[in-house]
Amino acid sequence: MLPRRSFRADLALLIAAACSLTCGGETSGPDPNAVARVVISPDSGAIDTGDSLPFTAVARNASGANLSGKTIVWSTLDATLVDVTGSGIVHGHWPGTARVVATSEGKADTAQVRVKAKITSITVTPGLDTLHSLGATMNLVVQASIDTQSYAGGSYTWQVVDTSVAAVSGLSPDGTHAGIIARANGTTFVRVVEARGARDSARIVVHQRPKTILFVPPQLRGYRACPFPVRVFVVDSLGSPVANVQVTWSSTDTKLARVDSSGLVTPLAPGLDSIVVQAAPVSRSAPLTIGGAPSVTLQTLGVASAVTTVGRGQFALGIGSLGGGSSDAPARFSIVSSDTTVVAVPSDTSAIAGQSSFGPLRLVGRTIGTVTLTPYLCDVPGSSVGFAVTRPVLGFSGAPATTARIDDPPASLAVLTRDSTGALQYVADPVTVHITSTDPTVLTPDSAFHHVPVANFRADFGFTYPDSGSARLIIVDPAGLYRSDSTPVVHVSYPPIYFSDYLNSAFGDTVRMGMRQRVYPPNQRPEVVVDRLVVGAPLSIHLSMSDSTIARVTPDSVNIPVGGSVAPIDIAGGDVRDTATLQWSTTGEQVIVEWRLEEESSDEWVEGEAWMASLLPIRDELARGDYRSLYIGWLKSVQAAAWDSATFAPGYPTEDVTFNLSASDPSVVSTNSTTLTIHAGTAVSATIGLLAKGPGTTTITATDPRAAAYAYAPGTTTPIAVVAPSLSTDSTTSLGIQQNWNLNVVENGPHPGGDVVHVQQRNPAVLLLSDTVLTIGVGGTYASLMLTSTASGVDTVIVSAAGYTPDTSIVTVELGKILLGSWPSTPMAVGDSVPVWFYIGAPDGTQRVTADTVTFTLVPNPNIEFHRNGAGITTVTIPAGDQYTQPFFYMKANAAGTGSVTISAPNYTPLTQSVTVAP
Repeated sequence: MLPRRSFRADLALLIAAACSLTCGGETSGPDPNAVARVVISPDSGAIDTGDSLPFTAVARNASGANLSGKTIVWSTLDATLVDVTGSGIVHGHWPGTARVVATSEGKADTAQVRVKAKITSITVTPGLDTLHSLGATMNLVVQASIDTQSYAGGSYTWQVVDTSVAAVSGLSPDGTHAGIIARANGTTFVRVVEARGARDSARIVVHQRPKTILFVPPQLRGYRACPFPVRVFVVDSLGSPVANVQVTWSSTDTKLARVDSSGLVTPLAPGLDSIVVQAAPVSRSAPLTIGGAPSVTLQTLGVASAVTTVGRGQFALGIGSLGGGSSDAPARFSIVSSDTTVVAVPSDTSAIAGQSSFGPLRLVGRTIGTVTLTPYLCDVPGSSVGFAVTRPVLGFSGAPATTARIDDPPASLAVLTRDSTGALQYVADPVTVHITSTDPTVLTPDSAFHHVPVANFRADFGFTYPDSGSARLIIVDPAGLYRSDSTPVVHVSYPPIYFSDYLNSAFGDTVRMGMRQRVYPPNQRPEVVVDRLVVGAPLSIHLSMSDSTIARVTPDSVNIPVGGSVAPIDIAGGDVRDTATLQWSTTGEQVIVEWRLEEESSDEWVEGEAWMASLLPIRDELARGDYRSLYIGWLKSVQAAAWDSATFAPGYPTEDVTFNLSASDPSVVSTNSTTLTIHAGTAVSATIGLLAKGPGTTTITATDPRAAAYAYAPGTTTPIAVVAPSLSTDSTTSLGIQQNWNLNVVENGPHPGGDVVHVQQRNPAVLLLSDTVLTIGVGGTYASLMLTSTASGVDTVIVSAAGYTPDTSIVTVELGKILLGSWPSTPMAVGDSVPVWFYIGAPDGTQRVTADTVTFTLVPNPNIEFHRNGAGITTVTIPAGDQYTQPFFYMKANAAGTGSVTISAPNYTPLTQSVTVAP
């Protein structure tokens, strides 16, 4: 499409051409002074309402040249939106898209002007409103104006100045309506701002009005002479409490009850009264039933048990009980002492209705003596009880352990305040307790004085065990009010010391090792161990051996640092076979433990089994089965290990030991070295190689050439057998007709590489062999032969190779089997479909691969049918070289009863399978 101005120009040219052909038959060109087109600039624009935008227009002739002196007339096609002056100035009146036209000599051009709304003012209504309940809501509406005309558009933002008084609860989709919800009494403003600046606000007042008065509880009960407070709630129409509301109280019968300005009701006499509450403009009354209080029973309790005695300066607790019942009105409980100089009861207590007991009140012992205590519930007395005040006693909470160690952590005890019967009691006056020890060097309290504050009954303190010895702890009341107490004698000792290996496993009192051996490698030294971390100062321990020719210990003293519990030492066997004692002691004490070291002779054992297996290729190891058997040409290894002759535990020589090696039959096995050395600190030697030379059996013996008491006894391997290599294959194989099987021929023995295996058969009519000659490559241990069955019968496959014992496999060929891989194990419902598949197998049930494509026929009864990809099927094909049907096909249940199918194919035994179909 051509641009608009080009189209107008072309149209003018066409009109001019037509005129030249029809108007009088003139043959001259167009008048160069005639207006061919008018062009407005710009061709479009945008202004706000109330604003102006100038446009210009030019007249042009047919050749496109501007013409001067031509009159341009301006007009608008949308006078409700804009007006235009004679000079082309457009003034916006109302939002919308207006058209402005410039005309000259019958030619015209049009421009578009988009007028955007510029809201000049907004008004929020109502401008003032009052909400009389919390949670009450109202709607505010904003109305926009452009000049003096209402406008329905605009984008508005709402804001509540004080959101604790009110909040916006919802906005209309266009933002012109807002819900306001009352939150608290007060005044706030809702401000609304239009996107282009116009704004207005409304004043919102929240002032609750009482609507209802609620009594809690609504039915009042009271006891004569027991004042009780009444609670009321003044709520607004939505049930919210009205704050700071003034209420007045009154009783309808002042002879029965009085009520003060706070709502405290004083019952005066039994009867039925009403309590009236008024909160302008509402009032409410509640019935009041007044009766006599029930009689209570007094219980007197110490800290943990019932008591009839309290110590001087202590207090027990008095509780009033209704004996399983409960009060039906608020009540005041009090206890009256017959002599307040002996037992003082400093307060009473009030309780709400529904309680079965009251109190407790403190029964404070002031002087030694006896009193009578009478409980009261309101003005009704209960049964009196006798009560005594005696001299109080200090005591310990239990007793410390009678045995301890200087490395025990600080211990703690508690001083308890008791009465003369031993019952725990609270102190009414604070008590200072002096704690001492009969020997502070053995038992040391953490502080000489401890305090038991009022309303408590204990003071906890700690103590330590600085040194060994025996002592007791003593507690005394310096004021002389409480009797003193002391602990039993505590006996404090030093910690025991143990010997362990590097894993901190205690050896016990006896350990055995070989002469010139250790029972541990050098980097895993034994340790002197205490059973706790050392605290305070390092622990110094002196070590000694009773006879250093039997065993040696180094160093002769060790220090266990603070925070540690072990120190390493070294123990080695000497040159004499006997028993020695390892002793140790620490500063300030005698020998704690004696550890016996029994030294035995050392043995050497030649390992010829497990060590050699790791040097053989894994295939050979599995093929030969017995690790003691070698094939001619095979390599094997042996190594020597040091042992203790008594315990047969590994020993670690303290020096290098070299052994001489010899074979009982050198024609069977030869060694690549005549000696083996076990180095100091190791339990085994390096390995040496053995070469299998010929068939037979031999052993390897290691001998210590040293003529000394500490020399190792000879060691001999288990018998080593050398046998000839052989071939092996499957002894029997089952195949169905036209099935494949890979027969593996395994080479048991040395693998020089390139071994040629010849394959023969006795009945070629049964089997087709893929090869008659196989090659086992360098590093290989087996080769595979493909068998393809062609007819029923039995064939024998013989494998042979130069230097190897041959082997045979008997192959039996019969009809193949059809083996189900998937079949429903539970009944099917009519309409159900389940996936099924089957695979092919040999007559003995072993899974096989088909040598050619086999098509299986499915013959179901009417209760079931088979389908694949939505279409019914009666055959399934397994391609050559495959094992099973794929993808799945589906069996669908058609009718209730027993569904059955027979699956058959040439060269396969037919298979019939059934399934139960439920309605």
